[in-house]
Amino acid sequence: MRTEVDSFRKLNLYKQALRFTHMVLQYTEQNRDEIGLRECLEIRKQAMEIPKNIATAASEINVKNKYKKLNRSKEAFQTIMGDLKRLGMDKSEKKGKSQIEYTY
Repeated sequence: MRTEVDSFRKLNLYKQALRFTHMVLQYTEQNRDEIGLRECLEIRKQAMEIPKNIATAASEINVKNKYKKLNRSKEAFQTIMGDLKRLGMDKSEKKGKSQIEYTY
């Protein structure tokens, strides 16, 4: 028996995670001197975990494991958001709707 797996690249959640990750990477690159190299690398590593966990969850057949991986992605997102707010990323955005307001 063969099970077909949907392409994770078509998932809107994965696309949003990629956009968020690219935005975090750009922000950390532009503000590396203010943030510090070590913290910059930690934030980037956490940001890369989000789309990675979503992609592995999409290919998971076991529902329990699928939600476990999605929850890991959510936890990484919440951690990064706390770090970015502490560093002032939301203040550097233009007035109005912030680009980093994603909902999981």
